[in-house]
Order: sequence, then C-alpha cells, then structure tokens
Amino acid sequence: MTLIQRGPGGIEHADTTQEVFIGYLPIMLKSKFCLLHGLSDDELIKLGEDPKDPGGYFIINGSERVLVAQEDLAHNRILVDKTDGYLNVTHVAKVFSVRRGFRAPVLLERKKDGTLHLSIPSIPGKIPFGIMMRSLGVITDKEIVSMVSEDPEIVRELIPSLTEASYIFDPSSKEESWKNALDYIGKRVAVGQLREYRIERAKQIIDYYLLPHLGITPEDRKKKAQFLGLMAKRLLELVLGRRPPDDKD
Repeated sequence: MTLIQRGPGGIEHADTTQEVFIGYLPIMLKSKFCLLHGLSDDELIKLGEDPKDPGGYFIINGSERVLVAQEDLAHNRILVDKTDGYLNVTHVAKVFSVRRGFRAPVLLERKKDGTLHLSIPSIPGKIPFGIMMRSLGVITDKEIVSMVSEDPEIVRELIPSLTEASYIFDPSSKEESWKNALDYIGKRVAVGQLREYRIERAKQIIDYYLLPHLGITPEDRKKKAQFLGLMAKRLLELVLGRRPPDDKD
C-alpha cells in the first residue's frame, strides 16, 4: 500500500510502500490459481483429492460454495411488449427504476378502451395516465401531448386518456388542477385524512417511489413527466405498428 495525501500543492505520494493485510480471498477449485490446477490423476489421488472432481466451486470455512448465475431485466430502461389480452390489457411499457439499491418497478398499461394507466409502488390500484401527468405539474391537455408526441396518430391514441382525466382539470386555475390530481392519488394512500395531508402524502410518494433513478426532489418532477411521456410514446408506437416489441432477453 502506498499512502496518498492531498496537500496545498495537489496530490502527494508517500515515499514508502508497505504491505497491508486486508483479508483472505477464496480461490475457485481447479482454477489456474488453485494448487490443484494442472495436476495429473495420480498426483490428485496422492493429495487425497478425487480426480473426477471438476472443480468450479469455492471452499469457505470448510463448506462448498458455488456462484449461481441470475438473469434480470436491465435497470432504468423502457421495455414495451404486447399481451395476450388478459385483464383487459393489450400493451404494456415497463421500467425497473433503480437508485442506490432501491428497486421501483413502474408499469404503464394500455387497456382495450385505449386508456393508459400507471402502476407504481406504494399506490394501490392503477392511476390514469392523464392524472399522473397533472400531478407532476403537466396540467393542460396540450402540455401532456407535448410531453408524449405531436404526431397526429399518436395524439389520436392519447385522446381516451385525456378524456378520462378531464374532470380533474379546472379551467380557472392550474394550481387547483394540480392539487386535484395530487388529491386523487392521496385518497389512495391516506384514506380519511384531510385534503391538505392527502396532497402532501401524494407529493412524497411521487418524489420517492416514482422513477427514483431520475431524482427524489420536487425539482425532478418535470424529468419524471418527460420520462413517462417517452414511455407512452413508445407504447403507442407499438400499438400503431411502428416498432416491434422489445426482446427482454
């Protein structure tokens, strides 16, 4: 180990290097670093080893340990796919948002009536896409469309979702429309509480459980709305036959 110090003149290296014990590292049996590597059957028998043992495992505290391969979907990446029509769902877009070990799956589904609904951790049931976008500060239909796409065919596919969330919109006040959307979510997680508390609880869940890899502060809500818009765009492109389903393998 060589000591490194940061001084007024920048990084300085110590003149001496010393060996430091940091622990034992297990060696895979029969690997090139193993004492049994390359020995003949007779030599293995003399050492009390089974010559038919293929190796490939570790011995830790006298117990045999193996590494088990695991497959998982890529983190923070949008994957779109078709379904077989179960539970009234025709297409899905999903992403596994990961931040510092915390994993938050987000699922956007298209129903047979053309509406889009979102599932996120800590919120029971599914939230209409238009309401979720308004809870993130994207209030008007025009703003929501701009987050997804202004392509006429994609806009046409968005109309059912915009119509479904229209009752939340208050034409006299964007602020009130935003609070209505937050309160819709808050009623799912703070049943029976005052409206002010429900709104604050909804804000907390949006910040911490919706796409946490994009950030967990109120300032990150716009990025989350843009990401959800991208999810909706790719999902609707799949619906229109403009892109193939993603191969999750």
